[in-house]
Amino acid sequence: MNTAFRKEKYEKLSAEVTRLGGNGNEFIDAVEDLYSAYGTPDVIWLAKLFDFDIGGWYYSNSARDNDGFLPDIESTIQAMNYLKGSGMVKSDLEHPKWMLEKIKEFNLSLFDSEDGYIYHKQWGKNIRDSRRGRDLMWSEDLSRRLGYKFPAPTANERLKAAREAKGEEKNETLSAMPEYLRSEDAFREYMNSFDWEEKAYWSGNVIAAQGAQIVNAGYKDIAIEILNSHQRADTGIWGTATGYEAINGILKISCFYGTAKSTIPNAANVARTAMDCICSDEKCSTVCYQFNAWYSAWNAISNLRKYGNDTEKAEAEKIYLDLIRMAPEGIKASKRKALTFKKTDGSFSYCPGCTCPTSQGAPVTPGLINEGDVNATILCTTGLVGKIFGALELEGLMPPIHGKKQYDAFLENIKKPTKM
Repeated sequence: MNTAFRKEKYEKLSAEVTRLGGNGNEFIDAVEDLYSAYGTPDVIWLAKLFDFDIGGWYYSNSARDNDGFLPDIESTIQAMNYLKGSGMVKSDLEHPKWMLEKIKEFNLSLFDSEDGYIYHKQWGKNIRDSRRGRDLMWSEDLSRRLGYKFPAPTANERLKAAREAKGEEKNETLSAMPEYLRSEDAFREYMNSFDWEEKAYWSGNVIAAQGAQIVNAGYKDIAIEILNSHQRADTGIWGTATGYEAINGILKISCFYGTAKSTIPNAANVARTAMDCICSDEKCSTVCYQFNAWYSAWNAISNLRKYGNDTEKAEAEKIYLDLIRMAPEGIKASKRKALTFKKTDGSFSYCPGCTCPTSQGAPVTPGLINEGDVNATILCTTGLVGKIFGALELEGLMPPIHGKKQYDAFLENIKKPTKM
């Protein structure tokens, strides 16, 4: 692949890494090696999952090619994140107007004015709390980025309004919300119903997916109190898991602290535990593992710098220096692990030999099929690269993964209107 369009970034990046205490040349070698895993086939595969008639992206080839499966909002915004995060466009608004209009129509078609949540035709309303929370989060984010509003207040807007309302007005506003978001007692009971010891990842995922709702409802202090009570101070881990399984829980729970703008207890230990996994030889059973480790380290270091005392901020500097020094080794290890999930068409699968047939409990493929999916592909490409550069505080110097050639290939292969 022609990498000339990255040359200027590489030169500045090498100098900055060296200035910060790392080895600039080794860092660039590692980044180039990671980027060699990506190419034009990835882009073409993604383009062919877009459905113009509906205005969204399918989860995978099998979802596109089998009855009963439709595009979903998570795959759609993740595809948009890929296009922007890879460097093909600098703004979502650079995409063709017909494409943006179809995506807007799709997003608005999922909105339920009765309760302000997002629902898909193929799944209905009987979905997990995490599925409902993630879809609301993605949908609101997409509307902000593309500059339009929903026809009625979203669930987050209603929860925020209910905090300031009283009496019957408050009750009426909350009546369409899940029961556990209607009172402090109900929410405390909800938080205590989770198994924070044996299922910290699963529990943290449910809470993180609803982070904005919890904050808007005014219950973040209750959530933080309960989360704090279950953390192991020496490692920063929640629950009994170790290695990557522990990191998965750390990632979800630390993301909630970020949403709540609250201090992560023992954040230095969280960061060290995550860093130990980045370069480990532990096999990854899902694509989340290497992504989650970098993301967790980023969350912990950022939290120390935002909310730590002077001693903790000094510790953050030491941790950061260790991270940038180990980065070349960590990047190469992450590439080796990511390639376990690589498919011949350029995509990545959720598990080494197959994609996951459900997403947050909702069916997204006909079964265990050896194919890539949008979520896994984003985690192994722009997600992984973005979290590496984010953790190292080098986002502004991140070389583009793709350039004009790849975007042209995307536009050539995406399904588009017959008359433009």
